[in-house]
Amino acid sequence: MGIFRERNVVLYLLGNFVSVIGSGAARISVLWVSLQLTGSATTVGTMAGVNIFIYALVGILAGVLVDRVSKRRLLMGLDFVQGVVVILVPYIAARFGILSMAHIWLYLIVISVLEVPFNQASFAIKPALVKETDDLLQINSLYTTIFNVGIVLGPALGGLILSRYGPETAFLLNGLSFFVSS
Repeated sequence: MGIFRERNVVLYLLGNFVSVIGSGAARISVLWVSLQLTGSATTVGTMAGVNIFIYALVGILAGVLVDRVSKRRLLMGLDFVQGVVVILVPYIAARFGILSMAHIWLYLIVISVLEVPFNQASFAIKPALVKETDDLLQINSLYTTIFNVGIVLGPALGGLILSRYGPETAFLLNGLSFFVSS
């Protein structure tokens, strides 16, 4: 696999793996904290619906943004901003015992808005990372594998961290995962 000789490809794949795991862990943490704060499965379901609605709404506009800016800078900048949001909103609130649903909703909305252009840029940057068309097939295959493994590992890891160390640790590690990914 010649694509592993390309430093940018390796960094891209590792960064995405860390990001997907952190995001999956955060989703479990947010849903669990929401259920703990409200005792309402309806609230948790509403949050999932709002997340999907934001993805659909922002997705229409995000493609234009992604096409007009440096995808590399956008990816790094969005990862950094997401890390700041995770640490400033839920982690600090949980750490100081003031976590409320207002913090969780703020987190959910901001992260959902930021994830859409991040995901689009992540897909769109792949051709720029490789030199040969065959390499594009390999990077797509590896990205899909990493993404799917991360989707399974992230929530599982999030649940373990949450049950053993609490929500503030889960949020802190997620915030740090964005910084590592960027």
